[in-house]
Amino acid sequence: ILINKKTISRIIRNLKIEKTDRFIEIGSGTGNITRFLCRNAEFVIASELDYKKGIKMLRLNEIYNNLQPIIGDFLRLRLNGLEGGYRIFGNIPYSITSPIIIKILTEYPDYKDIHLTIQKDIAQRIASPPSNKTYSFLSALVGLNNHTNILFHIPPSCFRPKPEVQSSFIRITRREGEWRKIDQGFINFVQSIFRYKRKMLRNSLRLSLGEQNAGVVVRYLLEKGYSEKIRAEDLEPDIIYELFRLVSGTV
Repeated sequence: ILINKKTISRIIRNLKIEKTDRFIEIGSGTGNITRFLCRNAEFVIASELDYKKGIKMLRLNEIYNNLQPIIGDFLRLRLNGLEGGYRIFGNIPYSITSPIIIKILTEYPDYKDIHLTIQKDIAQRIASPPSNKTYSFLSALVGLNNHTNILFHIPPSCFRPKPEVQSSFIRITRREGEWRKIDQGFINFVQSIFRYKRKMLRNSLRLSLGEQNAGVVVRYLLEKGYSEKIRAEDLEPDIIYELFRLVSGTV
């Protein structure tokens, strides 16, 4: 739980809330930020897994009629039917950061933006550009349709109980242009090419996708002017998506 008042105020300032905003809050906790969202935004859906904390959200609902509290696991919520344009905010469990982000990208692509408090090293991976040692599966997945900014870092002393790691507050905003659909097929493809990301792509693809698909991808990259020694960690998210379409036959 985030307890440092200065950090909470800094988060709120960076959210830049407007009266017409609608929020999905992941992990509302004791409601420190939920209250502020309810007072300043149009509508708030607040999910909390912990039953005792969730009961506090139900009590807040008696004060704020623009609050919809949900006691339950965010990963089990159905986001598909929600109207587009919600802003997503959360101080999320670090152990399930990737599943939460993947759920948002696949089930609710119509979000306005995403603000999350997450583990610092994961934040750095998400924001990492290609050809960087921290560039990863998650970097490519998020970077396909978004820009990621690390707004500031948060020391363990700002939380109760204190985590053993540094934290970061990040902003994910949509890139202009057509949204490229992220489905399980694309996720599996990205995972497969990053499984051996420091090997030459030709060799890593043979191991993960088989000889035939590896040949198709390498020939395509050579035609585009890439070196045959290129590695997965050097590929821009846009190129990875092109390769996925090529291998899946959707070009």
